[in-house]
Amino acid sequence: MGEKKDNLFIKILQHGWENFKLKHPSYATEYYDSIIEKTVHCRDPKFGYIEYRCMNCGQGIHRCGFSCKTKFCIHCARKSSNDFIEEIMVKLHPGVVYRHLILTIPEQLRILFYRNRTSGDLYSQFMASAKNYIDDVFRSVTGINNLKAGCVVVLHTAGRSGSYNPHLHVIVMAGGIDPFSEKWIDLPYFKYENFLPQKWQYHLLQMVKDFDSSDESIALVKKLWKLYPKGFVNNFKKGDVPKKIKHLVNYLAKYVSKPSISIGAIKSCDFEKDEVVYEYKDHRTKKRVVTSCDVNTFIGRMAQQILPKKLHRIRYWGIQHPSSYQKNRQEINVGLRKIGRTLNSDDSFIAYATGNWKWSKDPRKCDYCGSDLEVWKIWSEKYGTIYDAVFDLMKNGVSPPSEAIIPVLKITKVSEVLNFREQQLCFVL
Repeated sequence: MGEKKDNLFIKILQHGWENFKLKHPSYATEYYDSIIEKTVHCRDPKFGYIEYRCMNCGQGIHRCGFSCKTKFCIHCARKSSNDFIEEIMVKLHPGVVYRHLILTIPEQLRILFYRNRTSGDLYSQFMASAKNYIDDVFRSVTGINNLKAGCVVVLHTAGRSGSYNPHLHVIVMAGGIDPFSEKWIDLPYFKYENFLPQKWQYHLLQMVKDFDSSDESIALVKKLWKLYPKGFVNNFKKGDVPKKIKHLVNYLAKYVSKPSISIGAIKSCDFEKDEVVYEYKDHRTKKRVVTSCDVNTFIGRMAQQILPKKLHRIRYWGIQHPSSYQKNRQEINVGLRKIGRTLNSDDSFIAYATGNWKWSKDPRKCDYCGSDLEVWKIWSEKYGTIYDAVFDLMKNGVSPPSEAIIPVLKITKVSEVLNFREQQLCFVL
């Protein structure tokens, strides 16, 4: 009863992964096995750890197991989400209004996407079609060809319940720079429901035909044109993306970076009854829904979200591309000034730390004297002892301190320690 919630997720994988692979052979690959193995061993000190000790009183000891750092792991996905927010915060342009767009696919196309989930080609073309769609919309609304605009596209492969439902979240500039006048052009008001669904339908189905030109695929495309005469659902969120830093961070975290399921969402798992109970928030009713399924189904809903190796689920296009941020920043400032708009202090974006981790007690503090803990030892199952403070002292001709009273000792930074030259002992001091 006192188990951590994230251990329950790990236990489900330990108990059911091999059986799941027998029933679903497409997942019986070295790549999937490696992801599951890393997740199962996440934060287990048996496979590697950093040990911290108090250099003041010598009594405080804290051992922290290495995290797996995979986006499949529920615990590490939270950290990945925070990293994404901090990454995107420094890439959005001050003074520019952004809009949030959600692009979906009809359920008839999910089979095609699922069959090609391991290659990454279809996902890449799917995200590229969003960029083509945005360019088409801007051209139609503003009447300007080659308008310099930008967007950030984020791929999601699961719905709220964990079912397979590929869709895109797009953070798009609400305007762009006219290449002829070099002025900033705001995206004017228009009734998006009048033509956006048809445009998204056109670009998505064109992408499907280019990706798969088989008779089956062509027939499906023709069928979808008839089934959806008004186009495919694409949802422009009401109102602009917030300008204020704190509100913007919360907004982005809510929509584009959170894991498909949280640690606390898994309520229970009964292996004898073959049942997993978890909850999610329904996007239509906005209420929490408790649902259950068998272990294999639950693992499948989680495993199908593992993206192909080296696939980037976040894409930056146009003047939103980070490689030319400074150049684009200057160009945007010139365009805004030409229409009489100037930036004020509230428009300036700053880095915003989102890692608000809450502990019952701070593991970085000594339980006995309250001093900061320092790195004492780093050990890896693969490389052995990477760093040892006692060996460090002995190497420099100093007798190792007693366990009871440890004098203040300045330890080499972890970032420097990890750049070791030998596998067994680190001499980067």
